[in-house]
Amino acid sequence: MVIDLAVLDFTTPHRTLRVRSLHPGVTAEAVREATGFPLDIADDLPYTREPTPPSCG
Repeated sequence: MVIDLAVLDFTTPHRTLRVRSLHPGVTAEAVREATGFPLDIADDLPYTREPTPPSCG
């Protein structure tokens, strides 16, 4: 699931909500504060890949 701050999923052993990647400029703390419920957040999260412009062709 993609939200304004990060990409999230439920693919953990206990099916808890996990942050897969942070959008550029967003901190893990900002995601924690915005959700209001427990999240599985790794220490070494990657940033979400930014979109590329569409190709004309």
